[in-house]
Amino acid sequence: TRAKVTPESSLATSLAGIKWTRCNRQKVTDLSFRVTGLTTGHEYEFRVAAENVVGLGEPSLPSSYCKACDPKYKPGCPAYVNVVDSTRSSITVSWGKPLSDGGSAILGYIVEVCKAEQEEWTMVTPPTGLRVNKYEIPKLTESQEYKIQVCALNKLGVGEPAVLAGTAKPEERHEPPQIHLDSELRKGISVKAGGSVRIHVPFKGRPTPEIKWLKDETNLTEKALVEKGLVFTQLSIDSCDRCDSGKYTLTLTNSSGSTASKASEVPLPVGNVSLVDVTKASVSLAWEKPEHDGGSRIAGYLIEMQAKGTDKWGVAANTKTCEGTVAGLTSGMEYLLRVIAYNEKGKSEPKALVAPVVASDMTLDPSIQMQFDTYSVLAGKELTLAFPVLGRPKPRVTWTKDGQVLKVTSRVNIVNTLTTTGIQITEACKEDFGKYSITASNAVGTFIAHVDIIILDKLEKFLLPLVSFGFFVLF
Repeated sequence: TRAKVTPESSLATSLAGIKWTRCNRQKVTDLSFRVTGLTTGHEYEFRVAAENVVGLGEPSLPSSYCKACDPKYKPGCPAYVNVVDSTRSSITVSWGKPLSDGGSAILGYIVEVCKAEQEEWTMVTPPTGLRVNKYEIPKLTESQEYKIQVCALNKLGVGEPAVLAGTAKPEERHEPPQIHLDSELRKGISVKAGGSVRIHVPFKGRPTPEIKWLKDETNLTEKALVEKGLVFTQLSIDSCDRCDSGKYTLTLTNSSGSTASKASEVPLPVGNVSLVDVTKASVSLAWEKPEHDGGSRIAGYLIEMQAKGTDKWGVAANTKTCEGTVAGLTSGMEYLLRVIAYNEKGKSEPKALVAPVVASDMTLDPSIQMQFDTYSVLAGKELTLAFPVLGRPKPRVTWTKDGQVLKVTSRVNIVNTLTTTGIQITEACKEDFGKYSITASNAVGTFIAHVDIIILDKLEKFLLPLVSFGFFVLF
């Protein structure tokens, strides 16, 4: 009989006595030990103790009693024989352990095959059997149907067979390509200039798919190295620079179909959603693009809306850009709003505006955005200025020059649009020199901005850049 042990020794006792006897005389370093010299028909229990340089440790709890006797039965039939794979010339089967080993350890398994229309079985494994529970039966005839059976083997011999239900035939199995891409990898890769990158992508597919890598929808450069295996592909780029930035696409194709990396999932949620404008009847929103499009171009964005007091979300707008307006609101009603990105695979998780919105006219203090407060133009030339104007309600804009209302002439014109205010001076002269003021007013408040306009003659045109860099010119 065989007892499980841990280093360094094992002990045994018979049922009739209480004396423990050491079974091993030599050091045992394996986790199993075969006990010999037992008396046939006697029952024994075993225990194990570990030993080190300090001494022997406490023994384990005793095992259950075992009778020292030769096996009486052949093993039972294996469990659940199944076909797990096939090719044009082979069938792979698997099976489970028998419920009964017949009182002796299973020494192996024997696999036999028989053509469906015949009764003669052929052993396709060694007579001593296999120590594994899976086997590929080779050298079969394509499309020929076979019966298959598996038998277990112990010391007494070969047990009853377990027969595969029905028949099986060698044939090439077809499986569309599947790409296994890590979710973090889908978000993109950042690498420092001069660094290297390795993109390892496992895949499945039968027959083995054709592999194609593209960068920004075009072929890779010679700098990129592609490795191709039966179950993986790898893209390697050394000494990366800006030219290596872009979107890389892996496409796998076989007779069962085609698939492209990153195109097998929906996009990530959009970035921050912000309120742009609100009136009694509409709300305008803007948002950031998703960090990752899921491997497929973003087809558009949905703005969903939920009125306070309800639990139903509905699509209120559909747009191709990262901004949109929801119209038809009820004045004074409170609404929740959220944005969803979608591609050919489906919709992203929604990203909500941080706070509810009440449908009412939004007010905003007027302001004028001005990059510089001094501008110059060469005499006789044209000067055109334009400044963004913000505010709600839309501000009323007026211009003055040196404290007086600016007069519009054939040379001087004020140009206002829905979002900007500006001035256009043609054939500039000394009369246009001065301090100009712009006033933007609405019901909320007033904002005044000042700008100086300088008219240069030819000599000043020459001197100004010298002075600005700290040079002095003497005459």
